[in-house]
Amino acid sequence: MDEKAYEHIVQLARPEIESIVRRFFVSLQMEEEIDDVVQEVLILLWRYRDRLDEVERLEAWVNRMSRNHCVSRYRQLKRKGNVSLSDRDFMASDSASAMLEDTEWGQMGLRLFNQLPKATRKILYLRNVEGMTLDDIALLFNRPKTSIKTSISAARKQITDQLKRLR
Repeated sequence: MDEKAYEHIVQLARPEIESIVRRFFVSLQMEEEIDDVVQEVLILLWRYRDRLDEVERLEAWVNRMSRNHCVSRYRQLKRKGNVSLSDRDFMASDSASAMLEDTEWGQMGLRLFNQLPKATRKILYLRNVEGMTLDDIALLFNRPKTSIKTSISAARKQITDQLKRLR
């Protein structure tokens, strides 16, 4: 692939890359990472430019690469001690997040999250932390999208209801 074709792909893909990276890091209150990660994803795209013709679903591949790079950067920052693991990493439900603001509630929410079945925890993690789409999670778990959506909704409701009872 020549430079002109690469520039065309970047022009089409950049808005989606920026959107994915922005959603990921804004949810973690780490906006300062956005520009660097977008640039790194574009560099990765350049490195793989010769293989892009082989990619069947380029948009899905770029989206997956963007999400994976966000998670990699987050893990790298966490290893360096620049990030603290908090309840925000696990819960994205607005009502649950509002209740989990203070540390004690966050610890209770985390305990309730850890009491969920392993598969449900994984689904919530993929949806809320990695920002995966319902379609991607459904493919990964080989389950219908509606089943994934129901699992997420039920788990959020369960945690929220238990936190309300503890109040």
